[in-house]
Amino acid sequence: MTNNIIVKEDLQTIYESSIDWSKFYNTTTLITGASGFLPAYIVESLLYLNYINKNNNVKVIALVRNIENAKKDSKIILMIKI
Repeated sequence: MTNNIIVKEDLQTIYESSIDWSKFYNTTTLITGASGFLPAYIVESLLYLNYINKNNNVKVIALVRNIENAKKDSKIILMIKI
């Protein structure tokens, strides 16, 4: 979860919107271009569901074009399985 107060407020506002978030419970979602501004917000919004309730079991696979640039971005947590 981010420490940025503005992003936290954004995530709460997004969560309180009319989106039926239950459709994402117990699912895995693939997001491409995850280091971009909008896709990164989508990733954070989906993962916020787990912050609200850990039993939501929302998983995100976030694809980036350049893994070295993604590693520099503190918002992106990389888990690489080989």
